[in-house]
Amino acid sequence: MTEEEISDQELLNSVKRECGDCHKCCEGWLTGFAYGFEFNQGRPCQFLSQTKHCTIYERRPYSPCQTYKCEWLANPIIPEWMKPNESNVIVSGRSLKEHLYWDIIECGTKMDSSVLNWFFLFCLANGINMVYRINGSLNYLGSEKFIEDYKAAVEIGIQGLMENQNK
Repeated sequence: MTEEEISDQELLNSVKRECGDCHKCCEGWLTGFAYGFEFNQGRPCQFLSQTKHCTIYERRPYSPCQTYKCEWLANPIIPEWMKPNESNVIVSGRSLKEHLYWDIIECGTKMDSSVLNWFFLFCLANGINMVYRINGSLNYLGSEKFIEDYKAAVEIGIQGLMENQNK
């Protein structure tokens, strides 16, 4: 390892972030089920209290609650000001076939241009694929192969939904 790689690794190991007062993943911007109750766009988790605290934290389900990895928590390269409750975006690390990518989701308000600009510049400089939505419109940035594979997956997903609706 070079000195620079060791320094980067030390940074990754030294930063310990916590959710603290952030509950964006429970507020209905991600999708999932907690003990049979669905949460998704516009429908917060059944167990999120009015004061934005998990009422079942000690016995929350393993999946998705314990397994979800907020990229801001996991990746100290993402700036502190990008904490989801401050930036109003949730970043999730995902994979599709051989592609790794960041899925960036707006949380109730249109993504701020400074947030989107940071992701554009960082992802372009580091070869990171990304998917993002502005006002619900899906956009992509990344390698040609990633964009091709992602569009194909979206098309298959849409066709699958249409087939299920027609049954």
